[in-house]
Amino acid sequence: MDSTSEYFIKSITEAVLGRPAPDPPADLDPGRFISTAYNQGFVCIAADMADRLTGADPDTLERLTADARMLKAKEKFRNIYLNDLFDKLEDRGLFSMPIKGFVIKDLYPKPYMREMNDVDVLIDPNQLDEVRQVLEENGYVYDHTSTHEVVFNLDPFINLELHTRLTSVYHGDKYKLFDDAWERAVPAGGKFKHRMTAEDLYIHALTHFAMHYETSGGGVKPVVDLWLIRRELKKDPNPRYDYIAEKIEKLGFSKFDSVITRLGEIWFEGAEHTPLTRQTETLLMLNGAYGSIENYTMLRFYRLAEHDKNPIVRKAKVLLSVMFNKRAIMEIKYPGLKGRPYLYPYYTVVRWFQILTKRKGDVKSMADVVFNSGAGGYGSLMDEVIDNNKQLGFEKSFFDKKFYD
Repeated sequence: MDSTSEYFIKSITEAVLGRPAPDPPADLDPGRFISTAYNQGFVCIAADMADRLTGADPDTLERLTADARMLKAKEKFRNIYLNDLFDKLEDRGLFSMPIKGFVIKDLYPKPYMREMNDVDVLIDPNQLDEVRQVLEENGYVYDHTSTHEVVFNLDPFINLELHTRLTSVYHGDKYKLFDDAWERAVPAGGKFKHRMTAEDLYIHALTHFAMHYETSGGGVKPVVDLWLIRRELKKDPNPRYDYIAEKIEKLGFSKFDSVITRLGEIWFEGAEHTPLTRQTETLLMLNGAYGSIENYTMLRFYRLAEHDKNPIVRKAKVLLSVMFNKRAIMEIKYPGLKGRPYLYPYYTVVRWFQILTKRKGDVKSMADVVFNSGAGGYGSLMDEVIDNNKQLGFEKSFFDKKFYD
């Protein structure tokens, strides 16, 4: 990696360890450092060390500090509103279990360091209507429903994802390994509010990261998260490492876990790189926290057209898979299609319209990869992304075939 990328990782790890940022290298590119912080979701940490970013554009630094102030304020207000919401759910006898980032942030020296766009909370699906009523009484507005979550917003602070199960049914039988989450959860400040054990928090965080990585790559933040959870596990006099290993083996993530664990040890504990950890680290720095649309497109070539030699056929398969989702997925996105297969063309046009009006940037990025997927364009990087995906143990059958589009 180049010196700016290395300095970025070192700065993040030092901040997470509660230590001041190191002196920057002489050839630091401060503009790229700041853009990486935005891309990887560490704006606040970058702003906290703005005095080290000498030579940065003043307007860029001003925007960085302003955005960090907003994110820090958002973190404070989000805690106030959500803790109040959890108390109200408790009073109504409704189960809740905060998961993912909203829990992991408290493992950082300062919670605002662990930025997040969404707040994820597991609820009892049998209580969804009652939970929804409490939300609406408190100003939350319904947004949409997916296979495993119902999303509400409370502008401008909170995008709340109510999980009715911990993972999506897109992933075949793997999601069933989390169906007993409530049985192992422990009370947290009441009879109905619960929390995951550190072991289950680790397994779920790793699974969430793996499911992103398998389809679109990943970034630095999940590696940091998982190292922090492992550090928390070490505080337990009897951590259930055997339980974690068994569960991860059943999920098929043992190789992925070993590499991500090693990366955390390299960054935080001074362990030595292997060729695979070095390759993985380099690819992590090219992405956002949970991947990129470019990686998503490149990995589709692997899953859909790996053995097609004709470049036109390869590109056509990927394009068609993007343009025409399988009906099983379309029925989830558009419930009006259920039982009415003749409406598939109508909802396909609706989907295209929504994508072209709301995600033009993604469309352009995807098109760039597809039409430049030869050796002269994304070819070399695509080969490396696919090779890395394979070495980390991911297989084409990861997704339930009836859902994979």
